[in-house]
Amino acid sequence: KHIFYQTKLSVDQVWAALGGIFTGRVGFESVSGPIGVTNAINQTANTAGYRFVIYFAALIAVNVGIFNLLPIPALDGGKFVFLIIEAIRGKPVNPEIEARIHSVGMLLLLFLAVIVAIQDTLGIFR
Repeated sequence: KHIFYQTKLSVDQVWAALGGIFTGRVGFESVSGPIGVTNAINQTANTAGYRFVIYFAALIAVNVGIFNLLPIPALDGGKFVFLIIEAIRGKPVNPEIEARIHSVGMLLLLFLAVIVAIQDTLGIFR
């Protein structure tokens, strides 16, 4: 029971943070990638102990799961959007068009990953 409420709280916090990023209330500097997350886990392990590292790992899993469900091409949420369009239209989207849209989404995600990696790397040296 406690785990369910803790997970719900984590999900609510992730949605609030995503909403804050898209509305501009939360700065892009609050986003971390694998480098920043690894650094945060290391700091947590050194200062708070293993229980907080396990909690932190669960929080990361929730974050990744929610991010994957966003309606962005190349993610599962993007594929879900195409399935909804198919259900509404009664026929699938042209596979060539869908592939191009997912390719553009993947390029944008890779660009975001590079920006976040640079930001995380610079953050280590600050």
